[in-house]
Amino acid sequence: MKSTNNVLTLSDQELASFSAQIEHIATILGEGFEPLDAKQTRRMPKLFARRSTAAAEIVKLAGTYGISAPGASIADIKANLAAVDRLGPLVTRVGGLLKVLTDLVLTSQSGAWTGASTVYGVLQGNAKSNPVLKRDLSPVRDQLRNPRKKAAEQDSQTANATGTTAGTTTATQSIATAASKSPT
Repeated sequence: MKSTNNVLTLSDQELASFSAQIEHIATILGEGFEPLDAKQTRRMPKLFARRSTAAAEIVKLAGTYGISAPGASIADIKANLAAVDRLGPLVTRVGGLLKVLTDLVLTSQSGAWTGASTVYGVLQGNAKSNPVLKRDLSPVRDQLRNPRKKAAEQDSQTANATGTTAGTTTATQSIATAASKSPT
């Protein structure tokens, strides 16, 4: 991603390609996998570093002594440990990417608002002697009077217009959620 003077210079085509790649990867990784909800995530046992080492040792001992247990396949345990080893670093990288993207959005929002508020001040000064400009600034002034209420109304209208609901999750959202959780 390219940035100049805290202004993102990534083309629409580059951004669309990047987004498509992320969606493709999320689709591949999520194939046949149902993302966990918050309650499931909290209740699921975690494989911390000591447990990971212990699990590997348990598998080794079970193989050495020819021991198995119903409902706990040694092959499945090995496959899950291998998945943790392969995907763990990916989660760290995606988490870093998420941080970069979040910072880029925050920087862009800040730059847009800082610039817009400066220009708004100049427009207000000019509006004192220009009644047409004063009239044209009226909707902006109204939007700035109660920004939280207006933002909530706009968000609600946008969600209704696009037909989204709070319960929908895309593969990309699932990846972003997974990236925010670091496996340890």
